[in-house]
Amino acid sequence: MARIRTIKPDFFRSRTIEQLTLEQRLTFIGLWTHCDDEGRAEYDPRLLKADVWPLSDRTAADVADDVRALTESSLITHYRVADREYIQVNGWREHQKINRPTPSKLPPPENAHEPDVTSDDSDSLSTHGELSEDSPPEGNREQGTGNKEQGGATSSPAGRGKRAHPLPDDWTPTDKHHDYARRNELDLDREAFKFRNHAHSKARKLVDWNAGFSNWLAKSAEQRPKTTTPNTLRGERIAEQ
Repeated sequence: MARIRTIKPDFFRSRTIEQLTLEQRLTFIGLWTHCDDEGRAEYDPRLLKADVWPLSDRTAADVADDVRALTESSLITHYRVADREYIQVNGWREHQKINRPTPSKLPPPENAHEPDVTSDDSDSLSTHGELSEDSPPEGNREQGTGNKEQGGATSSPAGRGKRAHPLPDDWTPTDKHHDYARRNELDLDREAFKFRNHAHSKARKLVDWNAGFSNWLAKSAEQRPKTTTPNTLRGERIAEQ
């Protein structure tokens, strides 16, 4: 059943959203009307295709590819409970103000709570509003961004069976992180230092810490003072191996 949802102007200025194809962006918006009042839905690409692309020649496989990209961008969490697959739109409660919401009948991701892997001295991205991590409603942060912290649930179908764990002591940025930081004029050593301190001080647990740092760098690039050319600051998704 389609539902009325809201979208904020900052959605269209987000570098996270900019990294997606037009089809992926529309699927993401369509997910909001597809999901229940807690941003949750049982995942079946055929049903999602029927709801979001009813008159299009796009296939369920195309929609599944969209969902995979949205998961990799940490806009949604794709998880499994008791052999059934579900989707959770990240940061839902802070961005969709629903009058008299109906409680979800679907299970949430195990040990799920709002994403919080972001720098302590900056706000998170703003694709669908500008709510900070600790802001009250109507504050200032993006719809469905950031890393969804996971307990037994995985962040994507490919990661099923993996469990969230603390940041390893020997964790270091990958070559792709170095390349992204160079292209976006970020101080990688400084960002990695802040990332480690944040992870350890908050006792964070994630399934994929490389993906978490990818999002951290994307947020840092988003928040840099715009003193260089647009091409220099153009966001690009970091394709994790």
